[in-house]
Amino acid sequence: MVGWPRWLGGRPNVAALLRDGARYEKRGKLAAAEDAYRRADAEGSAEGASCLGVLLFERGEVDAARAALIRSDERGSATGAFRLGFLWEELGKVAEAKAAYRRAVDRGSADAAGNLTTMLRRSGDQSGADAVMARLNDAVGHTSVDAVLAEAVGSGVPVFRVDDADDLSIALATREHAQGRTKRAERILREVAETGRPAHGLAALNLGILLEQRGDVAGARRAYGTALGSGDPSAAGAAGLNLGLIAVQDRDLVEAERLFRVAAESDHPEARVAGAINLAGALVLRGAVTEARLHYERVVASEHPEYAPQAVARLAGLTPRSSGGRS
Repeated sequence: MVGWPRWLGGRPNVAALLRDGARYEKRGKLAAAEDAYRRADAEGSAEGASCLGVLLFERGEVDAARAALIRSDERGSATGAFRLGFLWEELGKVAEAKAAYRRAVDRGSADAAGNLTTMLRRSGDQSGADAVMARLNDAVGHTSVDAVLAEAVGSGVPVFRVDDADDLSIALATREHAQGRTKRAERILREVAETGRPAHGLAALNLGILLEQRGDVAGARRAYGTALGSGDPSAAGAAGLNLGLIAVQDRDLVEAERLFRVAAESDHPEARVAGAINLAGALVLRGAVTEARLHYERVVASEHPEYAPQAVARLAGLTPRSSGGRS
């Protein structure tokens, strides 16, 4: 079976869109990258708007790039504010560039601090440049919502501006978990998971991940069950995948197949692909090779950088005789 990349925090669909955008951009598929970034931006992702802004700027669409970077800045992104400052600087708008860089510095951006101090030193303001570095040290030395989000962006974790209290709690739990304070992260996630409000499915999913990483499989199974029945199709898909992998460890392949189907049919981009390849593997084990081939082909068509090559190899391993097997 294929393992599942377990991580906490962020909306899974937005995170997958950003990964897809970056993957397409590296491969030169700029139209596909733009579509992924636009969809993440539409979901309220600060990083999606920031990446879109860079892509548009490089294409020469300065007005559209500026609008996207302003959205990213307004959502609290340190990276977005830094990139907006860079755009203003390129356009010769010194005052606007300095203001954007200062906002980025306040959110913990060392890159913005470097650019701003260079601007100030060029204008002969050495004391102002020194003050910027002190400001950066102050920003990264205390905890604030913007600092949490800036830290996540700087670590490569896609984030979105959080205004909902439950989403904010999940973001804070993510920070606590990353810093090794897992007991506090668990407490926060439990509080949200027990509310029954819209975010409780994502909180329960993340709680399950945390508990499974700790070795509490029974507790993880209960948390994943809450996510599975939460009504959040994205969280349910990821939870179904994780529960399916636990069922494989328990050698309950009938239950694993059922749960992998939940994941494969969900709207969670990552879980859908991982669910499909695991479902295909389960089908092969019980001799339903014809249906398994269909799921492997779905994974290949997804162009997922990790799972698609595995699916190609597994398709090649199906013998011509077995291709007409039971379904």
